[in-house]
Amino acid sequence: MQSNDYNNKQAKAALISIESLHNAIFNSANFSSITTDAKGVIRLFNVGAEHMLGYSAAEVMNKLTPADISDEQELIVRAEGLSIEFNTNINPGFEALVYKAARSIEDIYELTYIRKDGSRFPAIVSVTALRNTEKNIIGYLLIGTDNTARTLVRAGALQIALFNSVNFSSIATDAKGIIQIFNIGAEHLLGYTAKEVINKLTPADFSNKKELITRAQALSIELNTPISAGFEAMVYKARHGIEDIYELTYICKDGSYLPAMVSVTPLHSPHGVIIGYLLIVTDNTLRKKAELALMEAKVLQNAIFKSKTFSSIATDAKGIIQLFNAGAEHILGYSAAEVVNKLTPADISDPQELIVRAKGLSIEFNTNISAGFEALVYKANHSIEDIYELTYIRKDGSQFPAEVSVTALRDAQNIIIGYLLIANDNTARKREAEARLQLAASVFTNASEGIFITDAAGLIIDVNNTFTTITGYSRDEVIGQHPSMLQSDQQEPEFYDNMWQVLLEKGFFSGEVLSRRKNGQVYSEMLNISSVKNANGQTSNYVALFTDITPIKEHQNQLEHIAHYDILTNLPNRVLLADRLSQAMLQCSRHQKSLAVVFIDLDGFKNINDAHGHQVGDDLLIALSLRMKEALREGDTLARLGGDEFVAVLADLSKVEDCEPVLKRLLLAAAKPTTINNIVLKVSASIGVTIYPQDSADTDQLMRHADQAMYVAKESGKNRYHLFDTAQDDAIKLQQDNLEAIRRALDQDQFVLHYQPKVNMRTGLVTGVEALIRWQHPTLGLLNPIEFLPFIENNPISIEIGEWVIDTALKQISAWQKMGLNGPLKTSVNIAAVQLQQPDFTHKLTKLLAAHANIAPHYLELEVLETSALDDVSHVSATMNKCIALGVSFALDDFGTGYLSLTYLRRLPADLIKIDQSFIRDMLIDLDDLAIVEGVIALAKSFKRQVIAEGVETIEHGTALLQLGCDLAQGYGIAKPMPASEIPAWINNWQPDASWKT
Repeated sequence: MQSNDYNNKQAKAALISIESLHNAIFNSANFSSITTDAKGVIRLFNVGAEHMLGYSAAEVMNKLTPADISDEQELIVRAEGLSIEFNTNINPGFEALVYKAARSIEDIYELTYIRKDGSRFPAIVSVTALRNTEKNIIGYLLIGTDNTARTLVRAGALQIALFNSVNFSSIATDAKGIIQIFNIGAEHLLGYTAKEVINKLTPADFSNKKELITRAQALSIELNTPISAGFEAMVYKARHGIEDIYELTYICKDGSYLPAMVSVTPLHSPHGVIIGYLLIVTDNTLRKKAELALMEAKVLQNAIFKSKTFSSIATDAKGIIQLFNAGAEHILGYSAAEVVNKLTPADISDPQELIVRAKGLSIEFNTNISAGFEALVYKANHSIEDIYELTYIRKDGSQFPAEVSVTALRDAQNIIIGYLLIANDNTARKREAEARLQLAASVFTNASEGIFITDAAGLIIDVNNTFTTITGYSRDEVIGQHPSMLQSDQQEPEFYDNMWQVLLEKGFFSGEVLSRRKNGQVYSEMLNISSVKNANGQTSNYVALFTDITPIKEHQNQLEHIAHYDILTNLPNRVLLADRLSQAMLQCSRHQKSLAVVFIDLDGFKNINDAHGHQVGDDLLIALSLRMKEALREGDTLARLGGDEFVAVLADLSKVEDCEPVLKRLLLAAAKPTTINNIVLKVSASIGVTIYPQDSADTDQLMRHADQAMYVAKESGKNRYHLFDTAQDDAIKLQQDNLEAIRRALDQDQFVLHYQPKVNMRTGLVTGVEALIRWQHPTLGLLNPIEFLPFIENNPISIEIGEWVIDTALKQISAWQKMGLNGPLKTSVNIAAVQLQQPDFTHKLTKLLAAHANIAPHYLELEVLETSALDDVSHVSATMNKCIALGVSFALDDFGTGYLSLTYLRRLPADLIKIDQSFIRDMLIDLDDLAIVEGVIALAKSFKRQVIAEGVETIEHGTALLQLGCDLAQGYGIAKPMPASEIPAWINNWQPDASWKT
């Protein structure tokens, strides 16, 4: 156990330096390494744990504790033992696993682990508490090995095997550090031959000098004494009896660097004087092998033979005991002096068991083996791993069961010079095994599940009481019978063939089975069958557990019916309707057919309910549901959604017209008078219909479309049906999609302003710019207003966009002023009707102006569409006057396109009138348009308003306008709308056409 203790401590030390040792430890399949947090929840689960326990790391990490995969009864026993030992109450869970370690008490114990597949195996577990720099526990490390790991414990003559191993470096020095032994592993690892280093170098000579200096400094501080940065730093702790495992970089002969884990042990003479040191070195990839090899090293011999936790007996080749450790004295009651050079292990063994063992080995190896010491070591003598149970006889004559591991000890020529027998007292385990057998028998007898056990051929060899209760068969009636006697005819033979196929391939089966009782009654059972394998991995038995789930299935069927059918009419409900509609849609797609979703709402049903009560109403619904169901074709579905609403699914339609006869029958069925309790009741139906796949929506959307069509039928006079208009719905969807896209564009700053200059054609003065919104679409590029503004007309989002335009324009005015842009450059923005007519328009404008206090309000001009004021001229006029009081000015945009132009001129306080570009465009070729332009200019002058023409495309347009008395203009003939950054350069470079100046 001390050897295991040393091995486990090395693993723990490696975990603490997890940064460098992570790959070696957690990729090793040779041992289980499980790390938890302070509460026991598994945080790390290495490859070995996955290999031994059958779980993947993902299945346990952050989900289970080690107690969840441990034998529950053993946890109870361990908790009870610890509670007595420490005189406190300890819970039989994770606390019991780590109680000692949490109190810095060395703890190695045996425990049965439970694999994912339910199988069990005995493990030796070493527990270490993981602590932070403040010594607070932050978790635990549990290292587990199978009991076969005990065979790894070797001593004495194994020293030669140890030093001939290439799997790790073993370096022994004298007391001054001069290398005396340099094994093959050291040669392999470091590249030096033994001749090159023995009696010449110390381990410090091929160690990283900087790391030795760092280690010496740290030890000097830790131990408050000066320590030199050489061999002394490597062995100082070990020299003073302090266990020492550390990381160090070795420098190989070829100059390469080797990160290594170094374990240092002082070598003592029989008088306890240090005569040298043993340095065991592993690189991180071979770390585990080095740990196992360390347990075989000679330096551990004293620790092994002083341990009282197990018996260690070494003999010569003839079996005469040569070493008899403290554990053997403690367990067997003899002193070493009473047995060394006097007895053989056979002398303290049960003679009858020796005879039985000798006979068994003689048959197994087809040779005659004597019933003495030869029987104890025959397998080991032939290099066969051997662990067996044997009864030892103590000095006082009492007997106890032991688990014995035998190893042959060989010299350098591989000749056997003795044997090492390591034994543990198996009494407690035997008692636990007997207790488990008793518990298993009790569970078998009293389990609430039916249990039967078969042999490998599938013939029943035992059943429990619950089996008899469920099946009606007594034990005597089924012993020797095949479980197929319980089969019903409710499942095909292929089902049972598949069940046995799964059982043979995977070793277990789980599923629902319909079986038959002795009285012939069929019942449902949840059946679990597992195969039981012998030591050779062959199936020896099958164990089946089953539960009668007939009441559960019946209740489940009732719940399923309730979940899918309307309680009143027994028609499918909304859930089942959705499923049937989905299935019908799939069939339509496969066979290129159509289906109709028919939404039915009863007209006048509420009045009947109110006048005659709910019972009469319910009876009427039942009668109408039967009548409407008869009106359908075979394969159609009628469902009740609730109240007086029904939905029918008419499938397999070749053309839309095929549904009309059914719809007419439904109207007649609903409208036919019904007598309930001698009361003649009459209702009608409003029916909405949508056709799939012409309406290519999903199930929910189809129902909504049919519902919308039903409301159209009801509003059109009731007692009729109406087909859903998919084109209108597509238009609504397009509008909604566009509104959502515009909302995202506003939220994501995708809108920008371009500016079109306004000029005095006669003088060449730039009088202002008009801010025009553009959408910088992420995929479609720059979009003009006509491509998106129509979608937001009269929508609240138009108000937000209008406010954004004003705010952005004010920011740009400020930026131009800071640049020193010449002239009083007015910037005009367009105001939509819905925005201007908001009660708080003036208030919001005031806030926007206040947010840009450095800008004089008269630089902002608001252009009002003529049509925008038609709703309420008085309100618009009042709003405009309030805004003018703030300092802004107004223009009437698109003048001449409405019907009340004179009223506008008279009542709306606009300084500027814009002649609509539709008149300007054709004025040179259309006399009517020319007359309108001339009339607008005359009206503006009569009302003392400025006038500007928009849409001036050519020099000729400008010339004609100047001749009519209109000096102000804007349009592509002057400048196209442009980004704000281009305006200053354009102003500086623009000159009017020479013909305009004459």
